[in-house]
Amino acid sequence: MKPHEFLDAKLLWKIFYANHTFKHAKAAALHIVEKNLTDSDPLFHPLLVSVYVLYARPFTRADGVGNLDEKYVPNQYRSAHKAMLQHRNKVYAHRDAEGFVVEDLGNVNQVRAINDGEKIILMAADLHTRAGAMAGIIELCEALEKKTDGHIGELWAKYNGQIPRKIGEFLLNIADE
Repeated sequence: MKPHEFLDAKLLWKIFYANHTFKHAKAAALHIVEKNLTDSDPLFHPLLVSVYVLYARPFTRADGVGNLDEKYVPNQYRSAHKAMLQHRNKVYAHRDAEGFVVEDLGNVNQVRAINDGEKIILMAADLHTRAGAMAGIIELCEALEKKTDGHIGELWAKYNGQIPRKIGEFLLNIADE
């Protein structure tokens, strides 16, 4: 394999995997919308976490191939993308005691004592994206799917002739040149 082909193989692996995870993030967000889930539903939080973690996966650590470049994120979605990564890193995948500040709440991650006059209990202040935000997340995932689909198509057209024509499964070589 020539050096540029090896780099293309890594890129194809990276963007194919990214495309796959954007589809899963979108599917989880669609499920929240289609089932009209609210934060009181026991599946709302796990699905919400999966939306954020799956979405961010291509942009975070990826040993062997590297992260997906943020150039894939269309300009009109950059602020939504940054918010997705921030929420993933500070709320959904990790619970940093020093997260970001939310207006009228303070730090996003808090433990509070609540006294209702009869008992005092501890509670985690759970800030969650509401189901209404899913439409924008779905749109972002679709934009990234479209962009990665195009790039996958270009690379596949360039290299699919190198796949053996015998029946079987063939590993995309990203380990050695």
